[in-house]
Amino acid sequence: MILCLNLWSSKARYRTIRTLQPLTDQHGLAECASSVVSTLSTFDPLVKLEKDAGIYENDFENRFQEDVWDTILSNYAVFPSWSDMRWNIPQYGRALALDMSIVQALAASTLSQRSREIARSPVPYQHPTSTIHINYVHHRLDRLRGLQFAVNFNQRGAGSNASRFNLLVENSLNKVNCLMSKRVSVVSPPIYILLPYSEREHRLRLFLQNFAELYTQHDDNVILIISILRDRRHDHLAVRSIKDEVFRNDYATVSDKVWIHENDGDTNHQFSRGVALREAAKLVPDPTSVLFQCDVDMIILPTFFDRCKHNTVLDSQVYYPVFYSLYPYANAHPSIAERNGFWRKTSFGMVCIRKGDFDSVGAFDDAEIRFQGWGSEDVYQYEKIRNTSNLVAFRAVDPSLLHRWHTKHCDRASGAYTECMKTNFVTMGDPIRIGPALLESITDVDALFARLQES
Repeated sequence: MILCLNLWSSKARYRTIRTLQPLTDQHGLAECASSVVSTLSTFDPLVKLEKDAGIYENDFENRFQEDVWDTILSNYAVFPSWSDMRWNIPQYGRALALDMSIVQALAASTLSQRSREIARSPVPYQHPTSTIHINYVHHRLDRLRGLQFAVNFNQRGAGSNASRFNLLVENSLNKVNCLMSKRVSVVSPPIYILLPYSEREHRLRLFLQNFAELYTQHDDNVILIISILRDRRHDHLAVRSIKDEVFRNDYATVSDKVWIHENDGDTNHQFSRGVALREAAKLVPDPTSVLFQCDVDMIILPTFFDRCKHNTVLDSQVYYPVFYSLYPYANAHPSIAERNGFWRKTSFGMVCIRKGDFDSVGAFDDAEIRFQGWGSEDVYQYEKIRNTSNLVAFRAVDPSLLHRWHTKHCDRASGAYTECMKTNFVTMGDPIRIGPALLESITDVDALFARLQES
């Protein structure tokens, strides 16, 4: 029997971009299981092979047009081209549930094949749902590679320390290829959050409250490093005061998870995000540890760290989560909902990267003279990874990472004034929400429309 893949989407979207390319049949399941001969190190092996051969990605390709993978969490599908992005699987398409069943069968089949190879004896058949638990799935339809599924799963019944696996399924030219990672133990070095900070007391308080909840309620193996400018006395006092305030009830258990680090800033001893990130990273001793380059405006949900860890591979892959950027009116009750925000595909500041890869890329080696204040350092690091390293930059929407809206000051004397204002306009809000407010403040609407037509 042929099983047809339906792209994960709402019913209307599915009817628009539906593909009739078969994912696999029963023969394909066996073929997929038996084809796992090489170890998966990245979700885009083709790019990795080209980079290892000295063929790098096109410097002139618009970086904003690169594929951003969809994400499946439990019963919800998340798409980068829709504003709300949370579609309930049973409600919005039986096809999605069918796709998940196929993916689960592939994962179970490959794991069973590996078990037979290890045991060198037959393994009794078990239904996929009884043997495999899927933690999350990333998916995309690529014009060169066909349909791709990156599946993170573990074996059921193995306890809290069950090993994790990543499985990549590619269906190109009616051929199903499968690559599976080695066992990845859930016991690993902590994830280090690198947090550059400068004069944002209210947001720092919110961030530390978020971190305290993550640690006390979910016991995540995470360490926060706050990097502040050495010469800014006010920041020293504010950070320590807020830390004491937030953790006063659990200070003994949580305070050692929050480190305060000083840096010297740029050549003029002013704040530089690039310098702050580099100096904070020096405190991490293990090259296999995961660094999460973060900002104080972020809201982190517990499931994020799972993907931050398992979507990064030393010497192979860096994870760029595409976060949900909230509009101003959504700050009070942050959530992913229709017209509350959008997926920030043009931002590259949030990064999960292994410490060894952070050092080898060396994007911030000369940060003192290259970067002043906030901005540009994130794009520079991304382009270094993409164009001059052997690492693959993997981008996917991540519903466990939300960005609180904040004003962005734009200097008219700066050459970047126009681009800065564009960012302000894009993040201002949904047109249906902000349109009425703008029209109320405009005295001559006809003149405005005439001006827009002229431009």
